[in-house]
Amino acid sequence: MRILVTGGSGFIGRCLVQKLATDGHELVNLDLCPPEWSAPFKRSLLGDVRDIELVREAMKGCQAVFHLAAAHHDTGIDLPTYFDVNENGTRVLLQVMDEQGVSDLCFTSSVAVYGQSAVDPKETSPAFPILPYGASKLAAEKALGEGAAGNPSRRALVFRPAVVFGAHNFANMYALIRQLHSRRFLQVGSGENRKSMCYVDNLVAAMLFHWARGLAGLQLFNYADKPDMSSREIADEIATALGLRPTRFRIPLGLAIALISPLDLLGRLIGRSFPVSGFRIRKFAESRTVFNSAAVFSGGFVAPYSLQHGIRAMVTWYRGEGRKLRPVWRIPPASWQAAPTGTQPVGQS
Repeated sequence: MRILVTGGSGFIGRCLVQKLATDGHELVNLDLCPPEWSAPFKRSLLGDVRDIELVREAMKGCQAVFHLAAAHHDTGIDLPTYFDVNENGTRVLLQVMDEQGVSDLCFTSSVAVYGQSAVDPKETSPAFPILPYGASKLAAEKALGEGAAGNPSRRALVFRPAVVFGAHNFANMYALIRQLHSRRFLQVGSGENRKSMCYVDNLVAAMLFHWARGLAGLQLFNYADKPDMSSREIADEIATALGLRPTRFRIPLGLAIALISPLDLLGRLIGRSFPVSGFRIRKFAESRTVFNSAAVFSGGFVAPYSLQHGIRAMVTWYRGEGRKLRPVWRIPPASWQAAPTGTQPVGQS
């Protein structure tokens, strides 16, 4: 099968396309950036998912779409851009799929759609996102629902993962590993708050498992690996994998927030996101972010790896090449321009 992957050059895309290629699929990539690795794409087009002509070109001959491209970074993206990329980009994809008779789509949303609306939310829980990222992902889901309602042949799988981590990811888990490795980590608060997370290999395995089931219509799945770990257990697992003694020194949350507030102010002034911030400290040390993912396991899916295995694998990558790499943040432009003819395609059709 020929499959279009949007955002195939990114973190989840890297894992997904390797699995799809192993299964014998022919892959087309559409991304703002070329892959920084030897990717098994038959064709790779550089550009924006909002560019309908480019999407039409990328979609030619494809029978399915995995839609990963998104605006998702904490800072540097304004509210209109979140919705323009995440909602309108999805609507562009759906329009071109209808034009070219492509019915099957798998979309990565986020548990950010829930906001703080429910305890242990499941797929049928109310969604009241509090941040632009979650709100724009929910808007994209609604676009998919409208498309499925108007097209009986539409098959749309929507995955709402919790925090995704693994090799080649430079977000929260990477920052935590780096802090522990450099011995700059301090446990804030009791560390007993539990956190839902997912190892990227498990998420991709779940996506492909349910994709193969041939479920009709619009299907929603939360994804979080179980059992959930506490923030103290996560830090201790990383420390052990690094060959360090887990820290037992703790500082009060209020003191930590006060100490980091000057850095928060600097970040707002210069428009930069630092690895440590008051928001991240509260999110890691105070908030209990647990999500119900029973539905994704109800169809017979079994995650191939434990959370502990995933953490150890990421630490192994970090100790090898990961700590030497410079994080690259892919921030979509507020507006896009179609590339001149002949500059986007890489590879052969």
